[in-house]
Amino acid sequence: MQQVLILDDLPDSLHLLKVALQDEFDVVTAQSVEAAERSLNAGTSVALIDVRLSPGEPWDKGGIAFLWWAKDHFPRLPVVMMSGYHDFDAIVVALNAGADYFLEKPIDVRQLVTLLRALSERDQHPEGIAELRRRLRCAPR
Repeated sequence: MQQVLILDDLPDSLHLLKVALQDEFDVVTAQSVEAAERSLNAGTSVALIDVRLSPGEPWDKGGIAFLWWAKDHFPRLPVVMMSGYHDFDAIVVALNAGADYFLEKPIDVRQLVTLLRALSERDQHPEGIAELRRRLRCAPR
């Protein structure tokens, strides 16, 4: 089962996302950048990160700071950013910092599952692909 890290400061959002995804993924949750940094590891297949991590503080972009940290430590990690605020600047910054996708809350769970599945499987089995390519080169024509 692929592991998904979810970073959101709101316990209700974390709970709802965990319940929605737990049948498809091994879900790890974090409410702070520090907890997310401790939880992120090479086994994490994809990260789902909220842009704002302090409610009521429109200037807070803690999720983007975590995105920079995550991409520095795990450059191939697929990242989906999310926000309940229509903040065009945050979208541009997140995508330029390496986010693979940006979702606006409320999130369509079916779309999220499809997206996370595709991103988590994107770089899987490179050795299998290499073996298949080798076999195709050696196959009689």
